[in-house]
Formats: sequence, C-alpha cells, structure tokens
Amino acid sequence: MGDIGDGDGRSEIDAIVGRISALAHEDQQRRGNGSDEQLVAALNAALAFLPELRLRTLQTLEADLARPDSLAVCGVLHWGSAGEPGPAKFVIRFASPPSYYSWSSRSAASIDAALLDLLLFRDVLLAYGDYMFFECLAGVKDILGLGQEDSLAEQGVGKYGARGVASVLHSAVCIAGLQLKLTSAYITPQMGYAGVGAYADAKDDCHFMTAAMARWILRHGPGPDEIAGLAGNGRLGKFDISPSGLDAGKLRAELSKLDLSGQASAMETWNALGPGPPGRNRASPPSQPR
Repeated sequence: MGDIGDGDGRSEIDAIVGRISALAHEDQQRRGNGSDEQLVAALNAALAFLPELRLRTLQTLEADLARPDSLAVCGVLHWGSAGEPGPAKFVIRFASPPSYYSWSSRSAASIDAALLDLLLFRDVLLAYGDYMFFECLAGVKDILGLGQEDSLAEQGVGKYGARGVASVLHSAVCIAGLQLKLTSAYITPQMGYAGVGAYADAKDDCHFMTAAMARWILRHGPGPDEIAGLAGNGRLGKFDISPSGLDAGKLRAELSKLDLSGQASAMETWNALGPGPPGRNRASPPSQPR
C-alpha cells in the first residue's frame, strides 16, 4: 500500500520501521515474552507488515510510541486476553497483516485507516476509555458515508471539517457511555460466561448516533449545554437515539470532560501538514451526512 514511491520516501519508511522494530523487540524482551514463540511470531509478522502502511501513518505511530503517555502504555485500552500492554502488543493488535484479523475482512488500507483514527482521536480515548470508542467510531463513519478504508480523522475531516467530525464522535461516545450503564445495569459477576454475551447485547442496544443527529450537530455546532439539553427535554428520542432517557446533568458532565477545541485543532494541524493519497484527503467545504 505504501503511498511513497520515491527513494527518499522509501528510505524514511524503512528507517521508521527499523526504529519501531527495535523498540518493540526491546519491549517484548523486557516484559519476559521473548520465549513465547506465538507472540514472537505475531510480532515479527506485524513488523514485516508495517512497510505496507503509509508514511504519514507510520510517522504518527512512531510519534505516539515516543510519548510518555503513549496509547501503548497509558492504560486507556482494555487489553483482555492480550495481557499486559506495551509497544510490542500494541503493534500486534493494531498493525498486523490482514490474515491476523481472521474474524473480519480487512485490507492494508483499512488497517491503516483504523490505526490512524486510533492515534489521532487519542484525546477522546484518554477522556473516556475504549468501552464504546470502537463501536462509536465505526457507527459514525457509517453514518457519514465513509468506508472501511477511509479514516474519520482524514477523509472525514476533509468532507465535514475537523470541528464537526470531532463533535459528532465526541457526542456519540458520551451518549453511548451513559446508555451502556443503563442497558448493562442488570449484568452481575455471578452471571459468568453468560454475562459476556449479555454485555455484548447491552452494547448492541445502544443507539447513540443517527444521521439526523449528526446533521444537527454539523449544522449548529452545539456546545455541551445544548446537547445535554436534548436529554433534558426529551428531544434525543426525536432523533431516534435510544435509550433516550439520559440524565441531562450527567450527559453535560461527560461532554465537559474533553477539550473539543484541542481535539479538533490536533486534527486540523495533522491534515494541514500534507496530503494523503491523491484524491482522498481533500474535499471542499464541509458537507452533510446522508
């Protein structure tokens, strides 16, 4: 997939991959996973795949891994069976070749887009965790007419503007988080494995964003008070958001956790640094979802 065909670009990709590889191997050894043949093979496969990603995505990944609060180590991601986080397992989880994701149809371009969105929406993740982040990201992309190989933070921003995209995702995550507390309230540890399926169903019961709601946000650019006001006067249900019986004060408090301007500014800066693949990164004035 690498979108840099010149020698200098390829050399930079190779250099970045070399540095990430050294960091990941050191992390794997330090955590005592160097003798785990399955993990070693998975890491080697992921590192061999990295050159298929775009240069700008690799640059963004390397920059995040260098941060003291990198997504790979800050504890915001729920790792489940993946065990202890770190650069090695982060690369395995989010930058492996398509064959690794046997449960879904993936391409190099879709893996690149998903990784880029994860890295560029780090402020949302840090503020709210990942409990509904990935569901909201996929749902918002679908509502805004973006495909698997499109990035919300790149192609989405090109179509709808950084502030609008950030606001729609931010609102979805906040609404979904409160909805999940309602739909999963009956689940207890005593349910055992049945609770796992029940929790998945509870997530599916959260209808946190619709095209009508997204259009309203994109047109009006509402602040926390205005969005929370929808919960207070029953208008969330009119947008087909359900469950719609959310506490307005709690929703306002959730929305206020994130510096939305800072998140939007970070995406604007990233997009201003340079184009992605020809024809995919820029669009003229922000449009409206279908």
